[in-house]
Amino acid sequence: MLQVRELHAGYGKVRVLWGISLEVRRGEIVSLLGPNGAGKTTTLKAIMGLVKPASGDIVFDGKRINGLPPHRVARLGISSVPEGRELFPHMTVYENLMMGADLLPKNYDVQQILEEVYSLFPILKERKNQQAGTLSGGQQQMLAIGRALMSKPRLLVLDEPSTGLAPNIVAQIFRVLEQLREEELTMLLVEQNALMALEVSDRAYLLETGRIAAEGKREELMADERIRATYLGI
Repeated sequence: MLQVRELHAGYGKVRVLWGISLEVRRGEIVSLLGPNGAGKTTTLKAIMGLVKPASGDIVFDGKRINGLPPHRVARLGISSVPEGRELFPHMTVYENLMMGADLLPKNYDVQQILEEVYSLFPILKERKNQQAGTLSGGQQQMLAIGRALMSKPRLLVLDEPSTGLAPNIVAQIFRVLEQLREEELTMLLVEQNALMALEVSDRAYLLETGRIAAEGKREELMADERIRATYLGI
């Protein structure tokens, strides 16, 4: 579904990515792991059209999407849960969710999709009239994921969904990701909690200083002694 080929990108004269290549197949969860500053978020921003590649290709469902503005990337079926959530704090939970539905074709049943999101995160239905900025951090993360799901994406891109959350909330969010995979939603996940990310992923890529340092199936990476010691803490 998604192919990144020899991607070079950065910010102004500062190069962050140095020829990375990866792919996400339909129905998979693929994780992009690595230390802070390795280029994980820059990779996602390039895919979403927020960073213009210096060279290389980004191909979604057979179509080259390099240089497309973010709104056109979103309309192709790629939805993002950004680091920091980026909610509209003075709008209600319901209003934030409806912002996610703005990209839906008119023949979609918005109410049905809304109920699907509420079934994943019942607290959002309970708090639907509450301002997003007054929610707890975990509830805000649920809302950010719910908003992304309202567009019925073909590819869901998540940037650090566990950051700053209590362990029980992180576990709840990752259970939802597993449920979405069972429903065959394709996902690309950037996550500092490498062990938890690998547990829900089919495959993963390890990014170091803007280059792919390792890649493979979950079992292969979890069996690698260097990766276990350096990134998994086991």
